[in-house]
Amino acid sequence: MKRQSSGGSTPAKRRRGEATPFDTQFNNTSNLLFETWMKCGQLSIQFNCLSFDFRIRCFESALKYSPTNVKALNLLVDALVERDVSLHNMNGLKMTIDLINSAFSFYPQLKTDLDLNMKLAKCYLYLDDPQAAHLIVDPLLDSHKERPVLYLMLGKVLSHSQTSRSAVEAFTRCLYLLPQDLKEYNDDDLNIARETHLQLIQISIEEGNLEPAKHELERFLSLPLTDNKKLNERAVSIMNQLFTQFHNLNDLTTCM
Repeated sequence: MKRQSSGGSTPAKRRRGEATPFDTQFNNTSNLLFETWMKCGQLSIQFNCLSFDFRIRCFESALKYSPTNVKALNLLVDALVERDVSLHNMNGLKMTIDLINSAFSFYPQLKTDLDLNMKLAKCYLYLDDPQAAHLIVDPLLDSHKERPVLYLMLGKVLSHSQTSRSAVEAFTRCLYLLPQDLKEYNDDDLNIARETHLQLIQISIEEGNLEPAKHELERFLSLPLTDNKKLNERAVSIMNQLFTQFHNLNDLTTCM
């Protein structure tokens, strides 16, 4: 004869793959730690305080809790590149390239992120390897053909490869894809436009075509001012080059 249960219901058997309370608590803790490290790193960027190494540690720590988080990986790469470029540390840039390629290898879904690909190509350009950069950019043209930033990078790659005519075509395409009305530009659009005009000015100066350079400078100056220090420094340098060229031609009217 079967013995009756002495009271209380028997706990239901947990199905395979079903989360336990411990799993839920662990996930909640991981999410909290991820968000905490991310917030620390982002505040460091926002207030431009503490060192690059602090930011790097923050985003590396965040990725331990969410290895496939695209935003964290992009911010880590930004911090690594900015630090190594400021220190002229080419070995550091090589390590950043290895980091991105390793992430692509372990987590193939990350390969679809355009920003990571652009940063990888940029690292190759810093190392004066336009061929490797081109191999990154070229396959993206079919899937992101309406993205101005991709043509800006393509123009840079082609310019590094000493194919200025093709570079000008890429930069022109980049500007064409931006909104036609300046009122519709967001911050990214403005930065892309500024950088593209500077690239076109530089090519025109190098080729001795001063009128196109002057035209592009006028378009650059028509854009709202930026507080991007590096971009402003580059603009001043290019303007000085153009001023010198016109001064050498005794074109004082244009210089003024």
